[in-house]
Amino acid sequence: MTNETPQPDTVIDLPEGNSKLMQIRPAMPEDRLRISTLIARTYGGAGAATIALASALRELEGAQEWVGTGGEVLDGYGLLLPLPLKNNTKATYALLAPLAINAKAPEFFDKVNFVRQICFEMKKKAAGVIVIGDINQFSEMNFVPASKHNVSLPAEIAAPEQVLLFPLEKDNLPAGELELPSILLG
Repeated sequence: MTNETPQPDTVIDLPEGNSKLMQIRPAMPEDRLRISTLIARTYGGAGAATIALASALRELEGAQEWVGTGGEVLDGYGLLLPLPLKNNTKATYALLAPLAINAKAPEFFDKVNFVRQICFEMKKKAAGVIVIGDINQFSEMNFVPASKHNVSLPAEIAAPEQVLLFPLEKDNLPAGELELPSILLG
């Protein structure tokens, strides 16, 4: 869990006529079992390893966990971890990992807005949010290739085309390779 005080719920407005609301809020300790279930369903065979990774990452300084729900079931989960640039400790990005979305989420759960909203939670703390994935899955959420802004992860972590960026600043994003905590380096 994060070292910071949780903020109040964020409610995303939905189209008129939809009586249900999707809420995005900081994860609480009582959410952990439901988070683990969501990760296991999202990642299948890699679920156990991803749950263990999330457990370790949540203990790192500055980690923030967010959940999205429309009721009792968690429909989305994301962990944000601040990452400095190598040789520039003042410039920070955030890594969004793991990200888990309920494949059977109700129609009113908007995965695009969920991801965007948790990215915006880092606006005052990071130049952008990094995710490792396929541009075809993340472009609708406003992610672009990080290489477009000369931002990268170590090559042994991900191929350059898999490193995607959600810019939180409009211009002059700090460039360079991000420094990862040792737990992510193997």
